[in-house]
Amino acid sequence: LYQFDTKIAKHYFCNKCGIHPFVETLRDPGKFRVNLGCIDGIDVDKLEIDIFDGKNLL
Repeated sequence: LYQFDTKIAKHYFCNKCGIHPFVETLRDPGKFRVNLGCIDGIDVDKLEIDIFDGKNLL
């Protein structure tokens, strides 16, 4: 588990290989963002990608 600044977001890492498989979200604790590259059988190159311009929401 790695936390910084406000220590609200929780970043988890594998203690054997160091990969970052998921993070508990800052804005909605109890929900997680998952690194799809860590899941067997998912070809991330075939996923449909939506472009999101978050910069202009500031």
